[in-house]
Formats: sequence, structure tokens, C-alpha cells
Amino acid sequence: MFDVRDAFADSRAIEVAPEPLTLDTSRITNPRVREQVEDVVHRLEGSFDTMLSRIVPGGIFVALEEFVGPHSDGAAVVRAAHEAGLLAIDASTASRRVSTERIEGTDVAGIILSAEAFRGHSDWVARGQEGARKSPDALGD
Repeated sequence: MFDVRDAFADSRAIEVAPEPLTLDTSRITNPRVREQVEDVVHRLEGSFDTMLSRIVPGGIFVALEEFVGPHSDGAAVVRAAHEAGLLAIDASTASRRVSTERIEGTDVAGIILSAEAFRGHSDWVARGQEGARKSPDALGD
């Protein structure tokens, strides 16, 4: 005989894995810049607390330093992210693409990747907040 309580007990045991943090970079036309942005998002997913980044209203602030490497140009990353519609821009910052955040006592220049451009953003933020409860420095100062 079927017992509804058994079905309910089984359904509670199933956990849904959080959606990984991803960003649709298909609109970035420069393959090298696209790869740099994807690398940063991959590192955010895996080790947010070791990067110059923080959760801010509208999205995720990422220091330009995180994008710069031996074959990269910070200005190209900013331009490409803007043209691809990946930056958080509101009426007060419509003409400004680079922002400054204070991280570990230092003003750091970077961009704010729009929360709306990400998949898995809410799950990622929740995981970050859980990590912050375990380590107070995990989300910046």
C-alpha cells in the first residue's frame, strides 16, 4: 500500500545543487578578452575570498588588476564588457564604466559586472555569505 508520508520523506532527502556562477560572454567579440573575463568568473566561482572583488549593489565589483596579465589591456576589458552589456550601469553612472571600491584599506579601480548578466548569482551570493559567517574577511571590509 502507498503511504504519502514515505513519498514526502524521500523528497526531503533530495538536495538541489546550487547553480554555478556563469556569465554569458558570447557578445564579447575579442576572443582573448572573452577568455580573460571567463577566467575571472571561473576564479570567482572557486575562490571569491582570494580575489580583489566584492558584492556590491547591482552586481560584483572586480578589480581591473584581476583582468590584467602579460597579454591583456584593462581598457580593452572595460570596453568589451561595456559593449557586451555586462556592466552594472545606472542613471548616476551612465557615462562611467570604471568604479572604485575600498578593499583592505586601499582604493581599487575596477568594474561592476551586472548581477543580471550572471546565471547562478543568487546561489553564489548565498554561498559567499555563508563563507563570510565562517570567515569575517571573506567578502571584503
